[in-house]
Amino acid sequence: MGLNKTVLFWCVLLALVLLSAGVSKADNFPNGQFVTHPQGDWGAAGDAAPLLSADYDSVFASTGDELVVGVTGTPGQYALAFSSASNTLAYLPTIGAPAPLTTNLANPVISPSGTFGGDVVALLLNLDFNAAGDLQGTASIPFGELVLTNFSGGISGLNGLTVNQFLGIANTCLGDGSCPYGAGNIAEITDEIDASFANGNPSAFADANLALPNSSTPAPEPSSLFLLAAALASLGFLRQRIDREKVC
Repeated sequence: MGLNKTVLFWCVLLALVLLSAGVSKADNFPNGQFVTHPQGDWGAAGDAAPLLSADYDSVFASTGDELVVGVTGTPGQYALAFSSASNTLAYLPTIGAPAPLTTNLANPVISPSGTFGGDVVALLLNLDFNAAGDLQGTASIPFGELVLTNFSGGISGLNGLTVNQFLGIANTCLGDGSCPYGAGNIAEITDEIDASFANGNPSAFADANLALPNSSTPAPEPSSLFLLAAALASLGFLRQRIDREKVC
């Protein structure tokens, strides 16, 4: 292999090592670390219905017992508002193709948003009940502080956001505000997050796309570090060889 080809080979190898070392690695969560419920569980016949009925008033006391998703106070954007546990139970689970809202609705049984509206309501319930201490696993950190990771393409901008921050994006998309990631994509991810720790069992999505805050910054694997060291050493050797040939 000629000198130029050798240099090219090691440069390519170094680039591949750096790329592989920089891929964010999500966590493998143990059972019971977090607990979430998909929207069906929060409905009248669901496993979380008793919890919703018992603790709705205390969880939403600061908002006057009002649960709101979507966008309020902005012309051309819309929201869903519920005033009690019974009204929320009557709405969940929802059916229909996911879509942004087209009007404001109070205590609806159905809405133009289809399953999207129900999934955002479920995400708010998962976050608020967890923050209130009513929906906790063994983790010492809130569910909302988990970090999104390993998304690619047009939704790679979600990487690094917390679940709490993602709820803000979901609300904007549901309310028919600016939604650069696509309402369909956000609706699908919202559904995945709701089911990420159903009954305390981490889903494939949770293990692939959620990480604890202190592990969201990727670190090279030991094998990658070895290859990186080897590549750098080889490049140093090649530089010395090139310098000697220049002298000759």
